[in-house]
Amino acid sequence: MYGLNRRATRAVPVFALGVAALFVVFLAATPARAQDNGKGTYQHKCAVCHGPDGAGKTMKGRKLKVKPVSETIKKYSEEQMIEIATKGKGVNMDGFQKELSKDQIAAVVKYYRSLASK
Repeated sequence: MYGLNRRATRAVPVFALGVAALFVVFLAATPARAQDNGKGTYQHKCAVCHGPDGAGKTMKGRKLKVKPVSETIKKYSEEQMIEIATKGKGVNMDGFQKELSKDQIAAVVKYYRSLASK
């Protein structure tokens, strides 16, 4: 290279690689932090059936006869709901143990249960 020593020309690609690696780590961590309270995950994974307000009055929720959260919390404890969200229920509700961490599932259940008081 013109006017640059070899050490400087080797440092540039290493620095760029380090910056790129930090950028990837930041992007990967952002959705997890943004969804810590369970709301974002609920909206992304659950609202299509359970509805944004937990009433189950979506097209798919009506078809599957999803009960509103106000009824569901009377029937199932928080622990039971965590198990259902983890393992699934019947043929219509998939479990999320392969997609979400235990903490994420617990946060989603907590958020879902909070919808009963709104």
